[in-house]
Amino acid sequence: MLGFHLEGLIISILAVLPNLMFVVFPPNNLPKGNIEKPHMLFQLLEKLGQGGIMAIPLLFGLSFSGVTGKIALVGMIITLCFYYYCWFRYFKCGNDFRLLFTPIFGIPIPMAFSPIMYFAFTALAMRSLTMTIAVLSFALGHLVVSKTTAAYVKNNS
Repeated sequence: MLGFHLEGLIISILAVLPNLMFVVFPPNNLPKGNIEKPHMLFQLLEKLGQGGIMAIPLLFGLSFSGVTGKIALVGMIITLCFYYYCWFRYFKCGNDFRLLFTPIFGIPIPMAFSPIMYFAFTALAMRSLTMTIAVLSFALGHLVVSKTTAAYVKNNS
């Protein structure tokens, strides 16, 4: 049902919280020069997806009822905890920019994958095709943008 849903706001805030700390504690060891950017289409897909994944849960809410809801909730908790672990590592190790793109447990660009999976599980909890499309847009854009930045960091550190 369309309207304001507090649980949707909480879902979005939980995902954005570490990014706010990133603004307060900016990265160290930035690579020299301007970081290369991928084609504008991928940047646009990322931004459109970001807008969707933040707004849709807020406007339509979600449910953790039934087996699907429970699976979604567990998936959201696991991926959010992993995302927070990635951020903890970044802050604990002196805000080293490279850590934003360094693999963990064999997962490449984990700080890109974890929010994508978090919002994919959110889409499952919502049982929403619209949210799924927003997640796919965000995923395609965010992975390409992050992979491009990771390659630049690797080659210019």
